[in-house]
Amino acid sequence: MAKRRPRQRYRRGFTFIEQLVAALLMSVAVAGVITMFVYTDKLINNTRATHAATQLARQELEIAKTWGYDNLPLGTYSAGTSSAVWTGSYDPTLNSGAGGWSSGNSAYFDIDGTRVASGSATQAYQLTTTITDTSVEPPDPNSGNPVSYALGYLALRRVGVTVVQLSTGNTIITMGTYIVKGGI
Repeated sequence: MAKRRPRQRYRRGFTFIEQLVAALLMSVAVAGVITMFVYTDKLINNTRATHAATQLARQELEIAKTWGYDNLPLGTYSAGTSSAVWTGSYDPTLNSGAGGWSSGNSAYFDIDGTRVASGSATQAYQLTTTITDTSVEPPDPNSGNPVSYALGYLALRRVGVTVVQLSTGNTIITMGTYIVKGGI
């Protein structure tokens, strides 16, 4: 009588369950990599926006420093605080291209930092400058102009710049500096 061979317990290849587990593990890994790429892309875009906004704010502050203490625009005087506030932006097209400060207006820039018109489809950033004068001499009631005030030697002028990303409405950066009589 012929001897029977015992059944072999191993088989070649993978079982269906093993293939499903391997596919599940691979899909989790691929999903993780895709999530990482999406997060990295958002992080790069946020960094780019912050960098561009910082450069715009610095540029506006440097323009204010160049204009100097006595040449920056005066704001609206508040008797209760002995201070005054002016809001607007620098516009290089004013005064026949010599530039000047435009009261009550913001400046708009595209993604590359190039100034664009308000309402332009390419605008990406809104820049607003606020000049706050503190410890100012109150207006002379006999001058006929109760809003005009004088900048004495103790007055301090703070120039603040705020840059807003228009697509999100978020303030990206607020930056400022103090300008005093005679410089620092």
